[in-house]
Amino acid sequence: MTDFENYSIKFKDLKCFGENPEGFETIKPINLIVGRNNSGKSTLLDCLPFLMEGNVERSKKLYRDLDRIPGIEISAKLVPSILERVFKKTTSGGIYRAFHNLADFAAIHLEGKRLTVETNLSQLDRYTFVSLDDAKRVDMTFPRDATNQFRNDLVRCLTNPFRDCTFHRMNPERRLLPEVDRDYIVKGDGTGATTEIQRFLNKDRLPREMVTKNLREQLNDIVRPDASFKDILAQQLGDSDEWEIFLDEENKNLVPLSNSGHGLQTIILVLVHTILLTRKSGNLNRHVFAFEELENNLHPSLLRRLLVYIRSCAVEKGATIFITTHSQTAIDFFRSDEAAQIVHVTHDGNVAECRTLTSFIDHGDLLDDLDVRASDILQSNCVIWVEGPSDRILINRWIEIASEGMLKEGIHYQCVFYGGRLLSHLSADAPDMSDDDVVKILTLNRKACVVMDSDKKTKNAQIGRTKLRIQQEVEEQKGIAWITEGREVENYVSPSVMQGVLELDELPKITRFQEVYDRLDRIKKGTGTRERRRKPEFAKRIAESLDMNNWKVLDLETRVRELCQKIRAWNGERE
Repeated sequence: MTDFENYSIKFKDLKCFGENPEGFETIKPINLIVGRNNSGKSTLLDCLPFLMEGNVERSKKLYRDLDRIPGIEISAKLVPSILERVFKKTTSGGIYRAFHNLADFAAIHLEGKRLTVETNLSQLDRYTFVSLDDAKRVDMTFPRDATNQFRNDLVRCLTNPFRDCTFHRMNPERRLLPEVDRDYIVKGDGTGATTEIQRFLNKDRLPREMVTKNLREQLNDIVRPDASFKDILAQQLGDSDEWEIFLDEENKNLVPLSNSGHGLQTIILVLVHTILLTRKSGNLNRHVFAFEELENNLHPSLLRRLLVYIRSCAVEKGATIFITTHSQTAIDFFRSDEAAQIVHVTHDGNVAECRTLTSFIDHGDLLDDLDVRASDILQSNCVIWVEGPSDRILINRWIEIASEGMLKEGIHYQCVFYGGRLLSHLSADAPDMSDDDVVKILTLNRKACVVMDSDKKTKNAQIGRTKLRIQQEVEEQKGIAWITEGREVENYVSPSVMQGVLELDELPKITRFQEVYDRLDRIKKGTGTRERRRKPEFAKRIAESLDMNNWKVLDLETRVRELCQKIRAWNGERE
């Protein structure tokens, strides 16, 4: 399996891309391509099949200027698996005679550096050296006339990482219509998919259960609770030669797929590509999928469930997936996912540019570009109001443990910060427009929970009036108001976890009403002050250490399971 994340692929002089190489700084399992219409998103997908198939004749439709052959720039971080293609332990001598073998030379001078080569659409297997990190210093290890030989050896390390991959593409406009059983190929607009399903159902050489079991069960996982299908059938229409796919839905008659919603057809077409067309592969690590605008005709909640499935194809089965989208739902789903990246494509009227988003500001620019408003983003199935980022990290981890990984932020709920003292400006009363002094929680999202520190310094201390007001208002609206049993959210962290994360010699004794960071300063001078300054990072280290054996502190388990039950209910899911 190729480690695509080591590679960068860029294009120039190709349709909307000019003389400066533009494309992907790295290739992640999931690559979200976003931008305005006609910015160049689809052009990036147009380039991919030529890397895999190398069809030179058809590639001329991609030329920006017929007098200049489009170029491809490939760069890679030089890791041992790449270097050993040329620099082997069993080889020595020549210009490398000062080293015991070529692998020793590579380990000392090349490993970890980035090599860049270029080629073009007319000679995809011939590369030219462009650059190497700190190349001059490496060149100094050779006689002056040996530099070219070294660079030729170096270039031979790199290959086109997409060579021999199978490419699958779905266009923005797609349909599954009745079809005659004849030679076919499944196309981006859905043509051929009906025949593919029909043959699995009717041909004895193909396993029928791939449709009746594998595809149907995955379809139900995505569409529930909105629908559930007992069977998938293929029937010939009247006296014609055309076949139609029918869905047998519980408590309904057979429904022809061509008469079903386009959103359902989109889901089934994704499953055709990822299940039926890849049956012989066993895994998906040599399959590349390009899905355009999956959000078309899909409700956001249904889109999220489809994205959960697509992510599993990439992370669990090894597929490489490219998705073009305008959807803030898709952006929000993948924005914090380590298996994904977001590439923002812009066009200035002359050429297109690509930028990989890495910061909060970058994401803000993207949302502005797509005209996304905060009121759109906050229409999550459930909003959990927390004081700040560190609380969010811990609560997400506790929900993950309690739900065994089934409930995820960005899919089933969204955390929103209220920022401590700003709590007094919140209200969970049913919204009306007469009071401008408070932020109406339910105006942003009617399915709201609030997590609040009790701030109690002793067992008999009173809860503040603002917290009690919020608690009453939220519960009246059938939400959850969770006031911590201890002083703050951090008091739910067990001493054993705290000891391991901070590498303390003994278990820290922190009572439920003590201020955690002050107490840590007393246990080990400067520790609490240091961790208070970087609370989100500290919370992340704690979260990584939490598991089923160390998270049940005070009333934490009861409250988190209550929260999970509410999230499931608001997502229309059963226990």
